[in-house]
Amino acid sequence: MRDVLDVSMVLSDYRRWLLRVIPQVVDEARRSLCAKDRRGAGVWHHNYDCLSLGNNSPPKPFRCDGSDACKAACGKLAVHAEERALLRYLSAAGNGLGRVGMDVLHLRVVDGEPVPSGAPSCITCSRTILEAKAARVWLWHEEGWTMYAADDFHARSLVHPKHNLTSLRP
Repeated sequence: MRDVLDVSMVLSDYRRWLLRVIPQVVDEARRSLCAKDRRGAGVWHHNYDCLSLGNNSPPKPFRCDGSDACKAACGKLAVHAEERALLRYLSAAGNGLGRVGMDVLHLRVVDGEPVPSGAPSCITCSRTILEAKAARVWLWHEEGWTMYAADDFHARSLVHPKHNLTSLRP
C-alpha cells in the first residue's frame, strides 16, 4: 500500500477548488434525509468547478423513518453520498461533460457542522469510486485534509479492521 499523499505539497494547487467545493459539500450533507448520519460528497475535476453533489439517503421514493430498524440497516439501504454524487456525475457525462481523473471529496456533518472522518473503510464507496475512474479521494481527518489515490483508498478500505480482506490485491 502506498503512503497517503502529503496534502501540504499539493494543497496550493487544489486550494482554489477545495475552497469552492467544501461549502457546497457541507450544504449537500445538511440536506441528507438520513436520521442516523448525514454525509455529503462532491465530484470535481481540477480544471472545473464542482461537477456534481450527493448525500446519503434512501433511493427515491423511499424515505428514512428514523426507526431503530432503519438506522441499523442504513448502510445497506441508503445510497451513499459518494455513490449518489458519482451517479449524478456519470448521468450528466452522457451530455459530453465526462472527465476521467476527477476528484471525490467526502464530508460528514453532525448537527450541521463538518466533523473529521475515520480511516477509509467503505467498500461500497471505494469500489464505486475506483470503477468510475476517479483519480483521488479527499477525507478530512483530525490532522487536516488527506488526499488518497483512488486505488490506495480502495486498498485501505479492504484492509480496514471491520473487513480485514488482506488477501485481496490488484
